[in-house]
Amino acid sequence: IVTRGTEYLALMRGTDVSQFTRSLEPGMTTDLLEQDLRRWTFSQLSPRASLREALDAMRRENTEAVVIVDKRRQGDASVLGVLTRDIIDQFFLLRL
Repeated sequence: IVTRGTEYLALMRGTDVSQFTRSLEPGMTTDLLEQDLRRWTFSQLSPRASLREALDAMRRENTEAVVIVDKRRQGDASVLGVLTRDIIDQFFLLRL
């Protein structure tokens, strides 16, 4: 998750970011948002949301993933995880 301050700006695959940063010269910095890296659209949900609510949010907001954010701390949110439709589908398939 790419952030600026407390705002979540983009969701990128960790392996893509890692591969890109390995190509940089030592000590070099860059703005990930200016790079040609795949960005996933995402919604935010609380840890109390169900998998059904996650699927509904992805459908309603036309996003590819849901970021689970704990906002209990005053002014400081923590990302607890990321769910995609594939992850949810795999969970349900394992339950069959």
